[in-house]
Amino acid sequence: MLTVFTPTFSLNRFYFPLSVESDTPFLQYIPDKDVAYGIGGLFIALFLASLVVTLLSRAPTYLGAVMGSLCIAISLFLRGSLSNTAMYVGSFILDSLGAYFLLLTTLVLCGRWVAYVEDGRTPFPQLLWMVGGLLFVGCVVLESVALPLTFYREAWYRHIGHILHVSSVSATLCGAGIGVLATVWKALVNQGRCIAAEVVCLLSAFALLLVWSSFALAQARLPLRGAVGSEVAWYLLNVLPLGLVLVLWTVVNAPRVFCYEEAVGKQPPVYRLRHSGSYGGHYEYPAEYSYPLRAPGVPDYCRGGSNGEMEEKIQKAILRYA
Repeated sequence: MLTVFTPTFSLNRFYFPLSVESDTPFLQYIPDKDVAYGIGGLFIALFLASLVVTLLSRAPTYLGAVMGSLCIAISLFLRGSLSNTAMYVGSFILDSLGAYFLLLTTLVLCGRWVAYVEDGRTPFPQLLWMVGGLLFVGCVVLESVALPLTFYREAWYRHIGHILHVSSVSATLCGAGIGVLATVWKALVNQGRCIAAEVVCLLSAFALLLVWSSFALAQARLPLRGAVGSEVAWYLLNVLPLGLVLVLWTVVNAPRVFCYEEAVGKQPPVYRLRHSGSYGGHYEYPAEYSYPLRAPGVPDYCRGGSNGEMEEKIQKAILRYA
């Protein structure tokens, strides 16, 4: 059960430790160093831009995008300075981790948008956040276990690693698909409060993540011939979609676009007391029936036991004859 950490690199830049080409075909070549360093520098710039935007907007929910850009940048620098198998595995793990961070951030932003357009009336935003958290944790664990297994000497270890890798990429594909469906559904249902900027940001991010996961799945399942095994295709369909997500969010200032505290704060709060049940055996009022109890600026008239009893009687009378 020894891992292979001393691979042999061929002169034609194709990389086949033992029989890894048949068991895990998505690990196939040594990338070009200059291209890897150059694109890695661009992602460092995106990391700094995302960090500045996050700090200026004071939006901790956007930290996932910052971490994602940093992971992709480190992954590209590792690809440009390969010297052993551990660096190769780490590069793939960090590349996938960057995509998982972006998927988590997109689902969190989608949940915030849904909570705003629906005024928090449904638990759907919490469901999106739970799905995003579970997908992130599950995919990170699967990918962290899968890629090291693909370099074990025993073929069945490599086969298990390949299955786990396919599972994590498939989960990412499903998560992005769920995000697209949720965004389209809520945009159609809440057309009155739907804002184009949020919808464009969400749909674009989910669509680009669909491209990333689809290409990763194709590399894992299809023979590495033609576009599937091309390094140019890898940069165009793996790195470029993730970079476009970060560029789009930075240009439109996504943390500020999805910050609704200021908009909510402009509306004066109204405190409501909700009742449900039957009164006198004749009327039943669901929880949706409510009336304003207090508003800011109105003196507190409910102090003491006697006033509280009188208020309760008034409440029952209003509910009975409403």
